[in-house]
Formats: sequence, structure tokens, C-alpha cells
Amino acid sequence: MATPAPDPATEADLKQLRQTMEQEMKDQPENVHYNMGSAYLLARKSSEAAGEFKLALAINAKDMASLTGLGRAYAQQNLFTEAIAEYQKAININPNDATARLALG
Repeated sequence: MATPAPDPATEADLKQLRQTMEQEMKDQPENVHYNMGSAYLLARKSSEAAGEFKLALAINAKDMASLTGLGRAYAQQNLFTEAIAEYQKAININPNDATARLALG
């Protein structure tokens, strides 16, 4: 499971985080993309977040954190059909996933 990303407050924070994460890319690329996606979500940059979660899922299509993160990114963009589809994918992989179930209501 990926570790949570810090809460960036500024563009400079995002830039520094990106540089740090790129250093870690060699060892755990899906975690780097997940963490960047989470940071973008916190910064309300949902389009960028979605891109990062998609990159993580290209490496590991069953990464629950990235699936639910992509769902959150879509929901922030009011793309509710897409968000529901991502949460449903997560539930199909793990029917007991609380995050996805809670998001679906």
C-alpha cells in the first residue's frame, strides 16, 4: 500500500514534491504516481491527479488506492459516471473495500 502524500500548499511545494518523487521512481513507480495524484487532489488539480493515477494503474491495474484516487479525481471534475466506474472496479477486485463502498454510498 502506498504511503500518503504530504499536503502541499503551493506551486513550489508541488514542484519540490515532484522532484523528490522522481528520485523514488526507480524503486516504486506506482507509489510515486499515487502520491503525486494524491498531492494534486489536495491542491484541487483533479485533471493532473487523474493523469497520475492512470500512470499508477498502467503499472498495477489492481492498485486499490489508485483506483479509488482516480474515482475521487473524476468526482472532483463532476465526471460521476467515470468515478462510479472506478469505484466499481475497486469493489470487483476487493468486495470489502471500505473506501470504494463509502464513495458509492
